[in-house]
Amino acid sequence: MSKLNITTAVSYEEYSEAVQASKVKNVDMDGLYEEYGMVEVILSSPEMEGCHSEEHHLKLSSKADVPLVNLRKEAAVR
Repeated sequence: MSKLNITTAVSYEEYSEAVQASKVKNVDMDGLYEEYGMVEVILSSPEMEGCHSEEHHLKLSSKADVPLVNLRKEAAVR
């Protein structure tokens, strides 16, 4: 998300619209929804406050229960 310079929360609806508009192939939208929810919980945790974008990515990767395949497909396009 740092590649997009997002500084405010983005709803799942907004994000899914952006994913669909970018026409990234092989994105499982159900999987994307699950990943989005997991990321939202992790990013809103107290330990993430004050972290820089690089720290966000490192902590997100270490805390996520799944490999975030769908989010990474979209991020690779950006």
